[in-house]
Amino acid sequence: MWVISSGVTFPMSPDRFSDRWKAGYNIEAGILYSLSLEQRILIKTTASYQRLSPNTNSFLSDLGITNPNNRINVQNGSGSIWSLALNLKITPRWTEGFLIPYAIGGPSLMRVHQDVTYMPQGSTQSQQFNQTTTDIGLSLGAGIDFDLPNEITLFAESQYTMVFTQEAGPRFIPFRLGIIF
Repeated sequence: MWVISSGVTFPMSPDRFSDRWKAGYNIEAGILYSLSLEQRILIKTTASYQRLSPNTNSFLSDLGITNPNNRINVQNGSGSIWSLALNLKITPRWTEGFLIPYAIGGPSLMRVHQDVTYMPQGSTQSQQFNQTTTDIGLSLGAGIDFDLPNEITLFAESQYTMVFTQEAGPRFIPFRLGIIF
C-alpha cells in the first residue's frame, strides 16, 4: 500500500529550536507493509520533509545579536528537516468499522538544516547563520484511519518526534492528513 500525506509541523523544544522557528508545513510519502493477516501490525516506511519559517528576532537574540527598533534586515531564512523513517503501526484487535484508531512510532534518520541570512542596517555585507546536522530520531504518536470503499483509507496522524544530538536536539510535532491506497 502507498501512503501520501501533508500537514502542519509545530516546533516544541528545546527553547533555542522552538523560539527560533515558527510552525511550517510537512509532506510525506511512503509504503505500508502488513506483518499480520488481519493487518493489525504494519511497517510504515516513509520519506518526509518539514519546512519551518524563522522567528527572526528570537533567532538573532539566540545568536547574541540585539535588534533594537528592527534595525537588522533578515533577508531570508528557512529551517528544514528531511527524514527517512521506519515506523511500526499497531491497530487494537477490538477495532472494526469506519473509524480505526492506531498507535505508531519508530526510529528515523534525520537531516536538520537551519539557515538565516541577515544584514545590519547601514551595512553592505550580509551575514549568515548556517547549521546542518544528520542524526538519529525517534517518534511516537497516534492516528485514526477512515476506511472508505475501493481499498482507500484517509487518515489523521500526529507524532511527537525527537532528534538525538550531542546537546538537546530538536523536538517537534507534525500533524498530517493523508491517504493510503
